Amino acid sequence: MRPPTALQAFIEEAIEPGSLLHTDGWAAHHPVTTHGYRHQVTVLPGAADLAVPALPHVHRVVSLLRRWLLGTIGGEYSERSERPLRTR
Repeated sequence: MRPPTALQAFIEEAIEPGSLLHTDGWAAHHPVTTHGYRHQVTVLPGAADLAVPALPHVHRVVSLLRRWLLGTIGGEYSERSERPLRTR
């Protein structure tokens, strides 16, 4: 058996088995069906404006994830801390 990739390890830790994963056509996502997940692939060739109707909340999710990452692992500030985090 192959060791899990970082992506597979993240999926198994963060997403409940049996959940539907809606992804693009990247080949790294294909093994998820063998690990108990349902998988829906949507490929949007060349037209970024098609992503909004197909994945209506993706921009908000990415924006919130980015904000969380900046605030917890290397951002210039932390909402949970009284003093700013330093990156250098």
